[in-house]
Amino acid sequence: GGVEYYYDNVNSSRHDTSAAGVVTSYDRGPIADEAGYGMLGVYLQDEIHLGRLDLTPGVRYTRARVDADEIDPFPGIGADVPALHDTYQAVTGSLRLLYHVDDAWNIIGGWGQGFRAPGLDDTTSARFVQSGQQEIPATDLNPEYSHTFDLGVRTRYSWVEFSAFGFYTILRDFIQRYEIGDQNGDGISDFGKDNFSDGWIYGYEVAGRVKLHENVWVFADWGYAKGESDQIRANGEVTEQPLPKMNASTLHVGLRYEHKASKVWIEGLYTAVARQSHLALSEGADGQRIPQKHGTPGYTVYTIRGGVQVCDNVGLTLTVENLSNKDYRVHGSGVNEPGTN
Repeated sequence: GGVEYYYDNVNSSRHDTSAAGVVTSYDRGPIADEAGYGMLGVYLQDEIHLGRLDLTPGVRYTRARVDADEIDPFPGIGADVPALHDTYQAVTGSLRLLYHVDDAWNIIGGWGQGFRAPGLDDTTSARFVQSGQQEIPATDLNPEYSHTFDLGVRTRYSWVEFSAFGFYTILRDFIQRYEIGDQNGDGISDFGKDNFSDGWIYGYEVAGRVKLHENVWVFADWGYAKGESDQIRANGEVTEQPLPKMNASTLHVGLRYEHKASKVWIEGLYTAVARQSHLALSEGADGQRIPQKHGTPGYTVYTIRGGVQVCDNVGLTLTVENLSNKDYRVHGSGVNEPGTN
């Protein structure tokens, strides 16, 4: 059991410098200036052993408090927006089950509730989204909720380890951005946010490793997830579309040599990520981050790393990533990853 408290005190400002060197300053940056956000959590968990079955029930109380007095929907214009002082709270639970089939095999399942209170970025954000379109603060948002179910199997022998899991998540009152028309008279449609969206995510995860020799292991893992949620088109139609920033199918394969006597190890890692063309409405219009014709390209990356344990408390490690100097981008990140480094 435990209690935790977290608090953010935010100061936010912004200035733009034109190509001619003219500086324009604003009273606030992407989120409201002089804002505060507090988060309280109280939680309790137990482990119950019933023969071959282990149960792990848990419960948590979460309370979030947001305070923001200076919310300007168009930084620099000074429009009057009521101050935001709101509290969000919920009690969530979880239950994990572990069944010991024998010494080497386990069956694992679980259910858990999720709760996410709107953050300052959700409620007070006022930033340019794309092509002059601006995001308008949404001070009347409600929390998001979810239920996740998962089931899998795990085995471990002296020469092989393996696990396989599947999961399904139900999303409720999901916060989504949508077009709300021209709000500041500049002739360009702007964006707002609301809890109009429900949705789902499902996925799989498989991992394992095999001992080829006393000092040599080959290992691999693969993961895949897909999700959709309610989204609003520019014409106001609500339609089920892909969730934003869902990573594509990802595979890792590696070979590791570890000499126990000399405490030296070295491994090579191959990473392959498929192309992500399952795009949300907002991603389909985001030409700065995501190629519009085919989505974020897939990529392969090669890494080699090794190390030595000098003594009980000191280890040295050297890694060289992206050996082929590949130019690639993680879906939704907006930036390319480093070359060979």
